[in-house]
Amino acid sequence: MDLAGELNNLTSSITSQRSNIAADIQRLETALSDIKREQETGFQEKKTLTEPELGASWKGTRADSFDEDREAASEKMDQILHYDFSMYISSIESKISTLQNQIAALTALDIVSNEAEDLIRKGEDAIDSAISKLGEIRKGLASWL
Repeated sequence: MDLAGELNNLTSSITSQRSNIAADIQRLETALSDIKREQETGFQEKKTLTEPELGASWKGTRADSFDEDREAASEKMDQILHYDFSMYISSIESKISTLQNQIAALTALDIVSNEAEDLIRKGEDAIDSAISKLGEIRKGLASWL
C-alpha cells in the first residue's frame, strides 16, 4: 500500500475511534444527568417518610414500632442518596474524564496525520519524514486497539 493510502486508513481509524468515544461520552453524560435527577427526586421523596408527625392518638408499642420503621427507612434512604448515588456519580465522571483524555490523545494523532499528509504532498524528499510520522501514528493507535 502506498503512503497516502496507509495515511488515509490511519486517519479513518482516528476519526472512527474519536466518534465512538464521543458517543460513549454522550451516553455517560445522559446517564449522569438521569442519576442526578433521580437523586434529587429521592431527596424530595425522603421527606415524606417521616411525615406527618404521629398524633397524640398514636401511642403504645405499635406506634413506637411504626415510628422506628419510618426512621430506619429514612436512614437507609440517606445512605443510598448520599453514599451510593455519590459513588455512581463519581464513577461516571471519572469515566467521562478518561474518555475526554482519549479524545485529546486522538486529536494529537490527528495533528500528526495532518503533518504526515503535508510531507507526503511535498514528494520524495520528504518520504523518510513521512514514514517516521506514520510510525508515530501507528504507535499511538496501537494503544487504542
